[in-house]
Amino acid sequence: MTMADSNYERVDVFFRGNFPSKAAAFAKKRRTFSFLLFCGYSSQRTMVYNIKWIIPKLKNPSKLWNFASTLTFAAVGIVSKLIIPDSIHRLKWGVGRLILESPVTPIVVPIYHVGMDQVLPNEPPYIIKLFKKVTIKYGEPIDFSKLLAELRASNADEVQARKAITDYIDAELLRLKKETEELHVKL
Repeated sequence: MTMADSNYERVDVFFRGNFPSKAAAFAKKRRTFSFLLFCGYSSQRTMVYNIKWIIPKLKNPSKLWNFASTLTFAAVGIVSKLIIPDSIHRLKWGVGRLILESPVTPIVVPIYHVGMDQVLPNEPPYIIKLFKKVTIKYGEPIDFSKLLAELRASNADEVQARKAITDYIDAELLRLKKETEELHVKL
């Protein structure tokens, strides 16, 4: 993997926008940020993982696909430390964008879990609690080929297409949420 020449340059590349731009504040914590900087986007970066064996038809991956493939954690649409009963969490449109701009249409497996907040509480003390009940339910794989073909046939703009894809996944997760919560109560 090709990265920036120095640790200071890596910090400057990683901290853009509303983040602090001075690398001197982070010079002593190089090890702390090494993983984050390793995943950070740089124009000099190449792909970390060769994903062509996973998707044989993939010839030249897009920049977005290259960036997403360097992340070592799953792309998550919902990150929330607040537990609000009976609330509907909306997915971010970036999930739809990843699917829309992918060179090969990915197959998405929706996953919903209940009970992780009992294993690792959201409030202090943040101590892992053993022997708590966690229910994880996997949905049927979602193939977006038909939906993408319909969106392209209707000449939907990019924002409408991302919203349609995200809403479709959101509906599947809502259905899966109900099933998972019922299963969690039964077990």
